[in-house]
Amino acid sequence: MNRGILFILTGFLLGGAAVANDGDAASAQRLINLSRIAVDEGHLADAFEMLNRARRNAAPEVWRECTRKMMSLALRLGNTGDAKRLLTEFQKAYPDMDTAWCRFISGRIAFAEGRLPEAVKILSSAVGDAALSRDDVVIAWQTMVRANLSMKQYAEAEAIAAKLQNTADTEAERFWGCSRRIFARIMGENPASAGEFFQKRPKTVLESDKHQLDKLELLYWLRTGDFDRFQQAYDRVSAGSSSDSPDELFFQVNRAAGEYLQNHGRAREGEAYFRKAVSFAPGEALQRRTSIQYIDCCIAAEDYAVAAQAIRNYLNRYSDDPKALDLRFNMARLRTKGGQPAEAIKDLHDILADPDIPRAARFAAGREAVDVAVAAKDAAWERNALERLSQFCRDKEERAVVAMLSGHCEYRAGQFAAAAGQFAAAAEGKDSETARFWQLQSLIKAKDFAAALPVAEALRQAKSEEVRGAAAFYHAEALENTGKSAGAIAGYLAFMEAFPRSLFRPTAAYRAASLLSGEKKFGQSQQLFAAFAAEYPEHELAPSALLEMQNAAFLNGDEKGMRQAVERLQQGYPASTCTGTALFRMVDYYRSQGRAGEALKVIDDIESISGGDEAQLAQCLYDRAVILEKEDPSASCRLLEELAQKYPKADILAEAMLFWGNILSNLGDYGAAAERYGKAAELRPEGRFNEICRERRADSLINEAARNGSSEMLTAAADEFARLAESPDPAVWGAAVFKQGRAMELAGNTRSALTYYKEVLYRAVAAVEKGQLFDRLWCSKALYAAVRINAGRRTVSAAREALQLIALARDLKLETDANEYSRLEEELRNRIRF
Repeated sequence: MNRGILFILTGFLLGGAAVANDGDAASAQRLINLSRIAVDEGHLADAFEMLNRARRNAAPEVWRECTRKMMSLALRLGNTGDAKRLLTEFQKAYPDMDTAWCRFISGRIAFAEGRLPEAVKILSSAVGDAALSRDDVVIAWQTMVRANLSMKQYAEAEAIAAKLQNTADTEAERFWGCSRRIFARIMGENPASAGEFFQKRPKTVLESDKHQLDKLELLYWLRTGDFDRFQQAYDRVSAGSSSDSPDELFFQVNRAAGEYLQNHGRAREGEAYFRKAVSFAPGEALQRRTSIQYIDCCIAAEDYAVAAQAIRNYLNRYSDDPKALDLRFNMARLRTKGGQPAEAIKDLHDILADPDIPRAARFAAGREAVDVAVAAKDAAWERNALERLSQFCRDKEERAVVAMLSGHCEYRAGQFAAAAGQFAAAAEGKDSETARFWQLQSLIKAKDFAAALPVAEALRQAKSEEVRGAAAFYHAEALENTGKSAGAIAGYLAFMEAFPRSLFRPTAAYRAASLLSGEKKFGQSQQLFAAFAAEYPEHELAPSALLEMQNAAFLNGDEKGMRQAVERLQQGYPASTCTGTALFRMVDYYRSQGRAGEALKVIDDIESISGGDEAQLAQCLYDRAVILEKEDPSASCRLLEELAQKYPKADILAEAMLFWGNILSNLGDYGAAAERYGKAAELRPEGRFNEICRERRADSLINEAARNGSSEMLTAAADEFARLAESPDPAVWGAAVFKQGRAMELAGNTRSALTYYKEVLYRAVAAVEKGQLFDRLWCSKALYAAVRINAGRRTVSAAREALQLIALARDLKLETDANEYSRLEEELRNRIRF
């Protein structure tokens, strides 16, 4: 019946006067009759209110009947509070009446409140009382079955269900008992024992009963592990179920399917079944428990974003959950794992901003927010979270925690000095040792080795062996970087002996060996580098150690040790650049010893293992040319020409061109030499190498011009020297200005030549006045040339100028031929006198 029609009918039956007088017997009866209609139509709350009105000022028997019906309705509505209140009123009014029925209601209330063992005990005593009606006995048995099933007391549940089945008055009761017996057997220790029932599936009267059996069979396939059969039937059976209303059995089916899939490593598939189980769950308690199972399943499936949203939905619906705060924290962690750091930060900031949450929990939320920001690698979030967190500090320990987190924040940002300060503050807390250790690392990173020394010294007495070892290493490193090499060597060696398994040990060995070389203790250095390469052959520094071993052996005069280092490199690291460097170093060594044959043999070895490396092959050609230069300059030039043709982009080509120019210059082919010097300068357009090449090119042009009288070559040489004269290097400008004068003199322009020669001397005077250096060799040459020209002019003014220049040379303390200059002075003074 439509609810609106029900209300209209209520008003019509009662009439205005009757409604005003709830105590009228006829009106009360009408309300009781209407309540029955409301119950039949499913309007339980309306029926409850009608009965409540009917019992006002009613006769005792009417009041008693209404109160009993209201208790049953309250339980059906899930309102245990009203049921308990009405039971108390009833027992107070009629303490000796309907005691069995009162126990029956008490048992149902206990069941509704989750006190399952108590409910079973009370209901067992009630059904044994003959005063309890048959209908109430059936309800009591059904409640006891449900309670035992919830407690997983499947044998007890099956026994009571069998009793109900065997004594049932109706087909519905019989089926209910039968279905619960099968359900209990399926869920029990031997689910396969229910198989016979499904083989002889009974014919049921109602289609709904058949549907229940289908659901039981689904549950049976799950419990017996036949998931394929379950899947084949699931869609067909689920089509007849609607999530608009609770369905206890289909709830059990979906929850069991979710559990099965989760337990078999298929949690992502199980999520959908748990979602359905929540929608079919009969009652809030089961909905809550299954919602938590669904969340756990999402986590097991690593579906973190979905799990976080499920928690959010759960909290929106059940904000009174005692574990709500834990769930909020977990939600933030899941959002982080699910790639939603911004949402996680927001969730945690909501906790921080909630004044109803205890301060300690808000402090924990702040720490969590920092961790999330770190995981998201977002420094701005991290600093914001630290600022919020610092507002909740209440004692020294919490301030130390914030300082530690801030220190790590600064450390990750590369602000090592600031990090060291934060860690020093964190050392005031209980985790002092860890804070000091991070302070030490920060100071090392900040290169504040002087400040690191006392911290490292103190940590050498730390409780943790790992910290003691690191402190010993850092102490030695700080000594090394504060210029205390001897102490650093001793520190590294002592560390290696005390902490043989430390990860720092290879670095300590390498540094100690390097410092020993710096202290010119080449024998010890050589041994330590050799030991390093033997002990750590897979270490990235092993090839470098052997190269350094070779260098130490060379400085120690140990040719055998040099060869051993090279052999170990060739055997263990043939592709390493260190191997090539070591072999070329042996070439240089043999060449310096005049052992050309051995040097060439090493070059053959390099070429054989080069693997077509153009840089190495180019270097080999160059070294061959250098070795052959004295014995056969022409062959050396041919090799250099081959190098230029084959490897025009090789780094060594610039040096090869310079060397080729030197050979040609020695052979007197100045024009060709100038060309090679020019090419070398082009290849390296900057630096001292470039200046040397340009100077030699200009020299070659002058020499060639002196031979063939080319004015163009002299001009080109003068221009080159003019550019070189701008160099700040005294040796470069001294030579350049002098040679400008030489070029002018060769061109027959002695006046200009004299100007350049004097400029060398005047620039030297200016350098002395500024406290700068000048090149004495070129100044001496310029002096002699200037004096020579003046002496040759045969004039008094020229003689006076020459004498002034000689006096200037003495002021500059130039090295001169004393006898020669004394003779010149005497000659020049006589010229002036006469």
